[in-house]
Amino acid sequence: MLATLKQLLLAMAGSLRDLLPIVLVIAFFQLVVLQQVPANLGQILLGVVFRRSLAIVLPLALVVLAVAITIGAMATVGRPLTFIS
Repeated sequence: MLATLKQLLLAMAGSLRDLLPIVLVIAFFQLVVLQQVPANLGQILLGVVFRRSLAIVLPLALVVLAVAITIGAMATVGRPLTFIS
């Protein structure tokens, strides 16, 4: 169970890393091209950290974990099925 939780957290960190370029492009466009800071920047950052992480990153991490379990199960054809450890 602890190993699965660790893999879930690693998958979430990987999902955050994958989303980072999108966030940076939007921030660059807002700050350099439009040359203005959003009026509610604090609320946006707070929402990204708390709400969006659960709404976007957690499902992506669960999909990655499910794919890893499936690939692991397919690789063990002929052997007893075990969970990722």
